[in-house]
Amino acid sequence: MKTRLSRLTLLFFSLALITALGACKKEGCTDPAALNYDALAQRDCCCEYAATGTLSFKVNPLFGNSPFEFGRTFYHSNATPFKLNFSAFYFSGFVLLSDTGEVVLKNQYVYYRGDSSGFELTDVPGGQYTGLRFLIGLDSTVNYSNLPAQYEPGHALGPKTPLMHWSWNTGYIFLRFDGEVDTSIVPDEIMDDALSFHIGTDKYLSSVLFNKSFSVDENTRQVLNLSIDYARFFEGIDLRQNHVTHTSDYPDLTDKFRPNISKAFSMP
Repeated sequence: MKTRLSRLTLLFFSLALITALGACKKEGCTDPAALNYDALAQRDCCCEYAATGTLSFKVNPLFGNSPFEFGRTFYHSNATPFKLNFSAFYFSGFVLLSDTGEVVLKNQYVYYRGDSSGFELTDVPGGQYTGLRFLIGLDSTVNYSNLPAQYEPGHALGPKTPLMHWSWNTGYIFLRFDGEVDTSIVPDEIMDDALSFHIGTDKYLSSVLFNKSFSVDENTRQVLNLSIDYARFFEGIDLRQNHVTHTSDYPDLTDKFRPNISKAFSMP
């Protein structure tokens, strides 16, 4: 009987001790994205967040100093005639820069078709910013985590037409260009072959950085101008002879294309 009572006493004492220890945990905000984040807090409560607004990007397509148009014939390096009929990009990894640090916009993915006027980011924390950084493509965690069919209709990472995804082990197409090219030694503007640049995989994930002052205010829409120069994508490439790569099939051509990606974007 005494042994049983001792065990019960020990059990009650242990429960009381656990309860007391739990009650002693420091309360505070455990979300790093909150204004009042407390790194020492052990019990979450009372998080406060900045007011948010919308950050819109108005895209200005160019070909050098001229406006860019799909289906229009352009001369690459003043020699090879070609035209683009379709382009698309994935943007991700948005980071806003300020004098006090960086604001990471989590889970913001953008599928941008070249024939659209721009795109926008929602729920952007209000504040004064000195610049921004983003990725052209998707990081490896996202790139290989799910198939497009696993996302809800309309999601940036969902199924697209034309296709923007290869397979589970090669992932998404980060940039896609489809068009036609004149391969004649003496150009005659007769497009006799397909132009196809489909770029993806971790190696070709590219980062773009802009030093640009702007502000985001509560319940307002801040508009930034983003220029895409299609001529720069193909700098240093002989399009007459080298106009098709799906990344791994012609790695030498893809490697020539890679440094042009970030150079094609500017923010006036």
